[in-house]
Amino acid sequence: MPPVTHMGGLKINKDDQSYKSFVAWLEDYANVVGNRYASVDELPADNWIASKRVLRVSAAPDSWPVGIPVQLFVHTWDEKQQTWQREPIAFTQGTVTPRRMVNGALFLFAAKSGETESLEENVLAGGRYMIKACVDFKKRLVDDPTLLLEDEDFYGQAELKRPRWREGFKAAASISGSKLLKE
Repeated sequence: MPPVTHMGGLKINKDDQSYKSFVAWLEDYANVVGNRYASVDELPADNWIASKRVLRVSAAPDSWPVGIPVQLFVHTWDEKQQTWQREPIAFTQGTVTPRRMVNGALFLFAAKSGETESLEENVLAGGRYMIKACVDFKKRLVDDPTLLLEDEDFYGQAELKRPRWREGFKAAASISGSKLLKE
C-alpha cells in the first residue's frame, strides 16, 4: 500500500525512527489494554527521548541499496577509561535515499533515573563520538519494526570529532559513508 500524503509531505516513513517509536507505543498500548502487565512495575521504561538533533551519513556505501534500513548508534568517549562507552547514548534509523544519504533525528537513551529535562544538552555536549552503522541486510526489521540491530548487522564505525549538534536537517552532523570501517 502506498503512503497517504496530506499535501504537507510525508511525516512518517516506514523504517524511520518515528515509525519505530510509534509502533513501540502501539505495542505497549495493546499490552496495557490487554491486561498483559500484572503491575505498574512491569511496564517498559520509556527510554527513547526524541531530539531535534540530526545525524546524516553522506555518500552511503555502494553495498547499501536504496531503501534499505540503516540504524546509526552514537557512542561517547570515556576519558577516564580511555575507551568508547559500550552502550550508545543515542540512535536514529533511516533508509538510504536515491541521493545516497541516510538521515534521521536522534532518539536519546534516557538514564534509568527518568531525568529528561536537560537530557539533550547534557548528552550531546561537546566531545568525541563514535558512530556505528548497522544495516538490515537480513530484513529483520520487517518482522520486528521496534528492533534495535546488533553486532550481526554491524557494518562499520567512524569517529565524529567535535560535532556541532544543532537542530534540524539543514544543520545535521554529517559523516561520510566511506569512513565507516570495521574495527
